[in-house]
Amino acid sequence: RGCWCVRSFVYGCVCQVWNALGDPSSSTVAYLFFVLILTLILISCVAFVVETIPSYCCGRYANIFDAIENVCVVAFTFEYMARLIVVPTSVDNEGMLSCADKTGAKPEILTRLRFFFKVFNLVDFVAIFPFYIIIMVEASGSNAGGLQGTSFLRVVR
Repeated sequence: RGCWCVRSFVYGCVCQVWNALGDPSSSTVAYLFFVLILTLILISCVAFVVETIPSYCCGRYANIFDAIENVCVVAFTFEYMARLIVVPTSVDNEGMLSCADKTGAKPEILTRLRFFFKVFNLVDFVAIFPFYIIIMVEASGSNAGGLQGTSFLRVVR
């Protein structure tokens, strides 16, 4: 019986976090988090555009633009991973990846796969993943061809 109480408590917390991350009207914290993420999206887009203006590009303000990019991508990664971790197994349980089981590893894995393959979640992933690829390529000390590929990845982002 004690195990059921703990599971029920954890599931309740997971549902609250899921609602806070996905429904700004669910609470004040959810609304503030929503506003924060939208603000970071706006800052990221503005910084990306301003960085292309000749008087601001080419290294002069690179540290500022890099800092903005780093903060934004870390925040977006945190939000994406949090949503991936707390997505309830009951969400969108239909289609090819549906599962009749309610507990165990199978429904948990299929839930995360359903989450990952939703269009907007794929867009989120494509927006943040190149940042980490660029870090790995640059950290490995690749040749110039690898660095040209990172330029392409930045444009994709």
